[in-house]
Amino acid sequence: MGDYRTALGYYEQLPDGWASFPDCVANASLLAAQRARGGIDGLFDDAPKPLRELTAYLTPNARWIPEVVHVAIVLGLRDSRFGPGPEEDEAFLVWLAKVNREILDAPGVVASIAAIGPTTVLPYLPVLWNEFHVGCALTIEHAEATRALLVVAHPTAIFHRINIETHRRTLAVALAKAGAAQLEIDARTIANGALARTELECRWR
Repeated sequence: MGDYRTALGYYEQLPDGWASFPDCVANASLLAAQRARGGIDGLFDDAPKPLRELTAYLTPNARWIPEVVHVAIVLGLRDSRFGPGPEEDEAFLVWLAKVNREILDAPGVVASIAAIGPTTVLPYLPVLWNEFHVGCALTIEHAEATRALLVVAHPTAIFHRINIETHRRTLAVALAKAGAAQLEIDARTIANGALARTELECRWR
């Protein structure tokens, strides 16, 4: 049996297992690029029982899946392809960034906003987010010529820190494609009981 400590630890902190946060779903197309690179099929064949239940969601024709399932699949990929530890976290994030870049480079996605300017593209980002996530809203709370504050409202337990870092890096790709230079993005999650907000503070020139 493989080491699935990250995915299993995520499952164990969910309030109602895979039934947690039923109003929050993710577009299963997020898994397509990962499937193309290998690792999705048979991912949980030798995993502990709660993770083996995720096999039902790994069909190529799935459209929407629970967000908690999507998070667990991402963490399962991290566990199966990389070892434990912070260095392995970074290696996984670099690998996942390449996968997400393929999604953003698809015709009609971020490729269509290249070089139009970060402030112009900002209103499009919540629309793009909603194509892949429902139930965890992304909003723009503040925007100026060289800075912006984006906020994701979500259940406190739904995202792992690896997901938050992935969101930060994916946002950086989108803004860089829109022409943001010397870009810096700080991410912080502020929990208030069962609900939280993840703030993505962006600065560029």
